[in-house]
Amino acid sequence: MKSQRYHFIGVKGAGMSALATILSKLGHIVKGSDVEFYVFTEDELHANHVDVLPFDKNNVRDQELVVVSNAFKDDHIEVIECIEKGIPFSRYHHFLGELMKPYSSVAVTGTHGKTTTTALIVHLMGHYKPIVGLIGDGTGVVTGSIQETFVFESCEYRRHFLAYSPEIAVITNIDYDHPDYFHSLSDVVTAFQEMSKTVRGKIIVCGDDRNIQALSFGIPVTTFGIGNGHDVSAMNVQTFPEGMSFDVYSKGTYLGRLQIPLYGVHNVLNALAAISVCLEKEVPFQIISDRIASFKGAKRRFSKKCIQDRVIIDDYAHHPTAVRSTIYAAKGKYPNRKIVAIFEPHTYKRLAEFMHQFAESLSYADHVYVCPLSRFGKAKQQIKHEFTVSDLAALIPGGKTITEQETVELLNHGNAVFLFMGVGNITSYKNALENLIYSQEGRVCIPSTPQ
Repeated sequence: MKSQRYHFIGVKGAGMSALATILSKLGHIVKGSDVEFYVFTEDELHANHVDVLPFDKNNVRDQELVVVSNAFKDDHIEVIECIEKGIPFSRYHHFLGELMKPYSSVAVTGTHGKTTTTALIVHLMGHYKPIVGLIGDGTGVVTGSIQETFVFESCEYRRHFLAYSPEIAVITNIDYDHPDYFHSLSDVVTAFQEMSKTVRGKIIVCGDDRNIQALSFGIPVTTFGIGNGHDVSAMNVQTFPEGMSFDVYSKGTYLGRLQIPLYGVHNVLNALAAISVCLEKEVPFQIISDRIASFKGAKRRFSKKCIQDRVIIDDYAHHPTAVRSTIYAAKGKYPNRKIVAIFEPHTYKRLAEFMHQFAESLSYADHVYVCPLSRFGKAKQQIKHEFTVSDLAALIPGGKTITEQETVELLNHGNAVFLFMGVGNITSYKNALENLIYSQEGRVCIPSTPQ
């Protein structure tokens, strides 16, 4: 395969980072540009020899293939440079659609659980079959010398998933999200119906999901879910200190009992989705059983650290459903501790659209702190709505607002579980709390920005 040179505009985006990493692992020369403040996805880029530069029109060179993040419009400084110099460029979803054509592809889509499900499939299958894996936490995986299968996270936003034509598609669930594009739940359901028509082989869906039940399919379907009535089922689900355990049945036949190092019923469903794909790809159940116990989780998905008597959890949740599921998971794992939720809204539009749903979900925590809008949300230059984070905090019993400089207030909660949730700047709040705890012990503080 001939080596190419690539430049990624917006390379720190989770999908972009994973794609850039994959191309580098496949032997190409890759660089990219993005905002200058730290984003956790850049760790993967640096580790895989992808240079990350600040945005500058001089980054664009005519001998490189340019890939542009969907987060940036054609008025971006580097995109303008491409247009003015006549340098061709591809949008992320179009480029990805072309890249995977030679492979047997598995698309993982749905409103929630895409990243964990994709990471699970890659983890379970990657040491049995040579694969390429594009995970939505910024991770790009390449195993084997001649890859057969391309497993990727397929996003519904702006119907980008219509650019793909996978052999297999997984739909984890359908919920109303992305209110800046979709105008209603029915619009979201229609988009997934349109996506189903692009699938060439089989669709694997959660049979428990009411909105998925509204879809009709013209190709073979495998359902997964909890209890009887599904092609792949989980029975006798139990929670234990290290995760969840359940019996797995395929078309009524008992396969075995699994233990997964994940928490919450939503992660049992994610595991069933991944197992369904692996069974379809003829991965032996014994390999699934052996591998799933060693799954470390996706980045920023219930990532846990213990310091003194405090448990600190970092999570990507930024939709009311995901926030509620994450709080439930924390309560299930730590039933005897207070749950302190620190939540950072992502955009003004999302905050306004889901204000009351966020308040309801966050109210399941024992204490709630709401942070100012993330830097990512502000970077998108959205029009500010009449609602603020103070309005959200006021809807939550005992809810408070907090800034990064005020995280010392969190030290008042001893023997607690601190649940940091959000997309953008929330990790800096987590780091600030860790700094404070370490300084109390007289230990060296961790850096406020990871190195």
